[in-house]
Amino acid sequence: MKLIYQNTGLHWALGIEGTKSEIKTFHASLFNNGGVEKNSRLQWLGERLAYVWTTQERLKKYFKNASYHEVLNNVDANPNNPEWVHQGLRFGATVSRKIRERAEERYNEMEPEIFLAKCSRFTEEYQMGTL
Repeated sequence: MKLIYQNTGLHWALGIEGTKSEIKTFHASLFNNGGVEKNSRLQWLGERLAYVWTTQERLKKYFKNASYHEVLNNVDANPNNPEWVHQGLRFGATVSRKIRERAEERYNEMEPEIFLAKCSRFTEEYQMGTL
């Protein structure tokens, strides 16, 4: 699966490339982790590409929330693991740092691309006429 985005100012079109199953699963994850508004709809541009409208702030919130779950699910409970210190604040600080790093990494993996011909939702077209 690949994520692309088109920045149209306040709102971003987030493109999701992959199989239909991957796209629907990712959209559900976006919805459940605050990445899109409750009334957002997945717009299909083809068999392997769909997009949804969101904002940069919502995307950052999504990556933070989703990375939180990803990092905590991957914590090795082995007390002999030197990477994780399972004591009070040191453990919390280590996990918080890993979450921030993973969220930033995932956010930076998105590629900017113009995949919508025109964003008529936010702009109006004017044509030159004769006087």
